[in-house]
Amino acid sequence: MDFLMIGILILTIVAIVLIFKFIKHLLIAIALTLVLLFLILAGIGFAAFLDVQDFQKHANDKNLLILEDNDKIISAISLVPNAENEDEKMMFLQSNSFTKPLDYNSLHNSYYKIVEIDLIVSEKIFSNSIIMPIGEEKDEINVTITKEMALQWIRSSTPVDDALMTIALEKQKKEGTNYDISAFKDRIKVEISKELKSDDQFKTMLAGMFIANKASEDSVSFVTGLLSEYKKGNVKVDKKTTIFRIVDAVPTSLVITIIEKFTDKSVVPDENNDNKKTNK
Repeated sequence: MDFLMIGILILTIVAIVLIFKFIKHLLIAIALTLVLLFLILAGIGFAAFLDVQDFQKHANDKNLLILEDNDKIISAISLVPNAENEDEKMMFLQSNSFTKPLDYNSLHNSYYKIVEIDLIVSEKIFSNSIIMPIGEEKDEINVTITKEMALQWIRSSTPVDDALMTIALEKQKKEGTNYDISAFKDRIKVEISKELKSDDQFKTMLAGMFIANKASEDSVSFVTGLLSEYKKGNVKVDKKTTIFRIVDAVPTSLVITIIEKFTDKSVVPDENNDNKKTNK
């Protein structure tokens, strides 16, 4: 009996020692993970500080934003954040004045940053639909525009006419089959032409509305979606500042984990996202 008690005591001591060692190693691993996370956060914070300084330094410089679809340039915009003239803050450019592949060295003579966004990103950073009020007074109608409709118009050579036909048919459904959709289209086209001077402007405005709506609906999903598309190469930035170099080096899953820590929202990353690159 004494030997049995001694055996049980020895086993208990051994078990306590093993558990203590396990907990010790676990605590060390957790501590190292927290230190690593802190260093990464500190690095990202410092990089963001440097980028803010860089942004302020070049706030009066022109930046170029290009919307593409499989290497076909759809629209181009010049952006100057701190321009005194409102018209200069965002200027629509002729898309046919740019060709792929872009000559970055030449373009940087006129533009500080060059951002290219491929339409494939619509899956992640476009909202599923938007409701747009069209027309004035008796002509006004709220039209639901789906992502699929927007992409079809953006890819079209006659986007405004295509959009007007869809809107006119919606108006006819509301008013009845005898409604004069031709006259309605003409009136709406006159209104649109006051604000939009070209098909390129319409395409850019449409893409911008879907992106802005997605960002307002779910900012976390929007940021992580934009990040994943950047990592795939569907969003390109030139010149890259410190924050972009860090994003290039850090796995997407780790960045998403950091975003979750700050937002308390769970995000499911793409599988093999860091290994995916779009071949252009």
